[in-house]
Amino acid sequence: MRSRPSRNTAFFATLTAILIVPPGARGQSADDTLERLESWLSRAWEEAQTLPSIPDASLRWRVEDRYVPTQAELDALRNEVAGRPDHPKRPQLNIYERRLRDGPDVVHYELWLDGETRWRLNTNFPPGFLDGGYIDTAWAPGSAWKLAPRGLTIAESSPETESAQTLLSSRSTFTSHVSRLLDGGMGVARTMRLTERAEPVLDGTRWSVVASSEPIASGVRRRVRFSGVWDRDADRGFVRAAEVIESPSNSQARWDIDSWIYDDTLGRHVATTIRYRADGVDQRIVFEGAGVIPKGGFDALTRTPRPGETDPIRGRVDPPAVRDHTRGTTLLRDEEGRLRQVEVAGESPSTKAEGGLWRGIGVAALVATLLVMGVLWLARRRIMS
Repeated sequence: MRSRPSRNTAFFATLTAILIVPPGARGQSADDTLERLESWLSRAWEEAQTLPSIPDASLRWRVEDRYVPTQAELDALRNEVAGRPDHPKRPQLNIYERRLRDGPDVVHYELWLDGETRWRLNTNFPPGFLDGGYIDTAWAPGSAWKLAPRGLTIAESSPETESAQTLLSSRSTFTSHVSRLLDGGMGVARTMRLTERAEPVLDGTRWSVVASSEPIASGVRRRVRFSGVWDRDADRGFVRAAEVIESPSNSQARWDIDSWIYDDTLGRHVATTIRYRADGVDQRIVFEGAGVIPKGGFDALTRTPRPGETDPIRGRVDPPAVRDHTRGTTLLRDEEGRLRQVEVAGESPSTKAEGGLWRGIGVAALVATLLVMGVLWLARRRIMS
């Protein structure tokens, strides 16, 4: 005959059950979960509209561009450029051929970020791409510059100037990546001008919310549906997917997040892998960990590098050309390796600097770079839309 448990045994069993249940799961009704979701979403949405400050580490990730058109589209493109080496679509065909042969194009990024006012983005390209080199861009009060193997560009630090606007275009590169890595992409509300956000819908632990824009240029309107899961233990939500629909063109884009981890160095959750797809774009954005802040901190990272000096990341700075928009000058290295100022009659300081630099580097290099940068610009436009 089976004995009945004593009252003390039952009491301790009940007490143990209560203690081992996570606090976030005890007594959390559907209404309570929805209230917590709405509170978290409002906070997270607002925080995502500005760039965060990461004072003690860098954020490192890579982007794998793997898009290749269908076989029929590829054959049509090959026929279109056949026998025409200067055809404007040939660089694009070369990219597709390379991806078919070697796999996706992989670009590595490292970002030191101190909110909106101070940042440095290091972009490292694969071998054979833009000389297999890098482009470093930095922005801080009184300091704005871009460094690459081809040369150093020093821009005016006032955002309204043309040279600063060109440099600040680099920010659009990392803004969308950082948003998807850190907040699941909610930060795109700013770039997509999403001004209306509906109440979230909760189904168990799964949730969704729709945000939309007012009509923009030519009546274009965007609608984004975010979906994710609610983590009771963390008392927060995690975006797992987002779908973008643009009307009246009905063009679409989507990103899916594989998983989230908590990074102790960054002190926050980060998406591990993001798959982004749109018309002509198929990318994987992969978190590669947190880096370090070099000695001297943000001041050293963003200080304008000068020829002959040492940069905390790249080492000794010996650019073949220096374009300085703050002085309206261009310096080119002569045959003896010395930097000499180049004067071009009939040009303003800004165009003199621009033209002198590229003439010194070479017209062929300029054409090749512009073609590649054009492809990158189109891809970024698709990403931002």
